Amino acid sequence: MKRKAILFLAGVLSFCMLFSACAKAPQTAVTPTNAPTVALPTAAPTPVPTPVPTTVPTPVPAESEYYRDSRMLVYANYIAEKGLGVQAGDEVLISAPVYTSAFVDLVSEACYARGARAVNVVYRDTARAYSAMRHLSKEDYDELVFDSALVSYLSVENSSVRYLSVVSPSFTLEAPSAELQAQYAEAQKEFIKSVKDFSKSEFPADKSWCIVTCANADWAKKVYPDLGDAEALSKLWEDIFSFVYIDKTSATGSVAETRIRELDERAKALTEMGVESLHFVGGDTDVTVRLHQPYRFQGSSIPDTEGIHSLPNIPSEECFTIPEKTGVNGKVAASRPLVLGNGTVIENMRLTFVDGYLTEWSADTGKDKLDAMLETENARYLGEVSIVSANSPIFKSGNVYYHTLLDENAACHMAFGDSYIEYNLPDGVEPDDQCNVCDVHVDFMFGTEDMEITATLLDGTQTPIMRNGVWAF
Repeated sequence: MKRKAILFLAGVLSFCMLFSACAKAPQTAVTPTNAPTVALPTAAPTPVPTPVPTTVPTPVPAESEYYRDSRMLVYANYIAEKGLGVQAGDEVLISAPVYTSAFVDLVSEACYARGARAVNVVYRDTARAYSAMRHLSKEDYDELVFDSALVSYLSVENSSVRYLSVVSPSFTLEAPSAELQAQYAEAQKEFIKSVKDFSKSEFPADKSWCIVTCANADWAKKVYPDLGDAEALSKLWEDIFSFVYIDKTSATGSVAETRIRELDERAKALTEMGVESLHFVGGDTDVTVRLHQPYRFQGSSIPDTEGIHSLPNIPSEECFTIPEKTGVNGKVAASRPLVLGNGTVIENMRLTFVDGYLTEWSADTGKDKLDAMLETENARYLGEVSIVSANSPIFKSGNVYYHTLLDENAACHMAFGDSYIEYNLPDGVEPDDQCNVCDVHVDFMFGTEDMEITATLLDGTQTPIMRNGVWAF
């Protein structure tokens, strides 16, 4: 059906496998065991082994001023070591917007310094995709290889690969019509079906994967519209560094480790508590969420099959679990804008749930796009409920970042659609009809600084979980 495209994809994959095979050649290397920080070579015709310093790296000359900051290297090393848990001999796959290549170079170097045998990169190009939408017919799509399909194939077929997704939203590109976007999305979906084994997930619980942010000038101006371009970009990078607990005097270390440990311990405590339901009250929200039985709360870090921990999200401030599909009743008022994958901003959502089903909804802007998303089968049921304290540095910033990865870690949130059963069901428990199954998973934030959460336990007793927006235990 898509012979030329698949042949092209096979050629790309053959190159990737050849590259990987070459990387398997015996080599002498010292495998670091402690948290590395790496100074990049300034110029070298071929890679050479470089000793890994134990202090904060010195600034590296770069085209843009913010890449001179040593914290950029600390961030890259943190992603390789803690985010992905890279070990000697590992393969790494990075998916990123094409304009983040300088940042990807730093992360690639950090992965190699930890002993990775191959780092492959697939760049996403939204501008190129928009051009295809405007100029190609449905028949022409048969000649395209979609970057998302390549990422899916490489990450799924190689179960040992450590997968990194870099997000860096853009808001100034002029998007094609909704009809053209839908046509392109359908062609992309069909192509992925032709190359991907859908019985396997890109993000399984036993595999190392991580999603991180990279600032760009367009995104910075969206967050800081009153600042000049350079000042806005610098401010957004300062925010990102602070959210992963990197400051100008020290690398990410004890503070970040303490935060991760606290969240993991809270998730374990909530799991062992035996919660029947959670009652959320704050702002204009008053909703009760019954949890799936049994359930498991997930914190920041996840161990792979070898017990090596990775961080699926950087930053992460949440403890999340699975609601009972028909167990949500009440009203929810969004406390932050919801930004869809195509950049659509939906503001001031108001939602009413009856027996788990979304029966009424409104929004000040973007309601038509919300309506379209909710047409997806089972999208009107919830797949996730998450608790986030108002002492999160993202919440304290007072900003809206117009991307879920940051905004969901500022406030309590829920998700329309699919349940993350691999993370939220205990080991050995099979999903049942109270686990929502859906083609979308869209987080929206409703947490406020006055949020109160009370848990009703399985024995009927009640206990406070959150008071005045922060943890109560």
